[in-house]
Amino acid sequence: MAAINDALKPIGARVDKAGHAGISKAQEAVSEAYERAASVTKGVPIDAGFRQNLQTIRTEGTVHLDEDTAKNFERFVSGVIDKKLGDAPGLTRESFEEVDKAINKKIRDTKTFEAREIFQGLRDMLLDQAEKANPEYADLYKRARTAAAKLMRVERASMAAPTQEGIFTPGQLAAASKAMDTSSRKRQIAGGEGLMQNLAERGQRVLGNTVPNSGTTDRALLTAGGAGFMLDPIVVGSSLLALTGAYTRPAQKALLKTMQSGQRLKGGPAQGLGAGILGGGYEY
Repeated sequence: MAAINDALKPIGARVDKAGHAGISKAQEAVSEAYERAASVTKGVPIDAGFRQNLQTIRTEGTVHLDEDTAKNFERFVSGVIDKKLGDAPGLTRESFEEVDKAINKKIRDTKTFEAREIFQGLRDMLLDQAEKANPEYADLYKRARTAAAKLMRVERASMAAPTQEGIFTPGQLAAASKAMDTSSRKRQIAGGEGLMQNLAERGQRVLGNTVPNSGTTDRALLTAGGAGFMLDPIVVGSSLLALTGAYTRPAQKALLKTMQSGQRLKGGPAQGLGAGILGGGYEY
């Protein structure tokens, strides 16, 4: 949950759930931020550079996609972007809003991360043009784009944890941050400046990423800490041997439900593991 809320900081939003439910709420918040930026846009001139970049993304940008996804993207660009733009020098505010909403729907509806990434890239290209033409609203664009970029790393980490209902480890977030670093030779990651890298590394230092077995409660407990939950030290520190009863399927489901609800696991007087380090209120 801390990772999701860290992604939402630029737009001043928060969620109170982890996993898939929290990410879904975060996606809604980011969509609203984009809509706010689009609603004040006076118009979006389209220059030769945009047209060239659009052609590049339609050809070179889709080579890594599966055939169906590539065709879906081309149909969208032809049916929406080309149709709205034509030979006109730009998009009106109304047209820009319509196009942005259409792209947002594609981002929300796509089933694969790769498809979501290419549609987000198209959206960013349009926002580049909007920001140039509407510098007074540059901060709105920047906040929406930063939140979207950070959330995509959270989404990628979540997709790496399908059996945990979207609740991921710090290591999975770190891997997502590294994978999405597009700088030359991963220089942003090497310099410690990758998006979400700082939060992921803090989590790794406190929680680590390796547990003795998979799919059992000890993994779930560590994952919960990585998601920003406060686990009581009596529960974590007493010994994993004392949690044998929690290895049963009903107990695991109950723990996951507790994690997703955003509740604390109670049982002792002290704040749990990660309090003040990975908790949602920590400032990074």
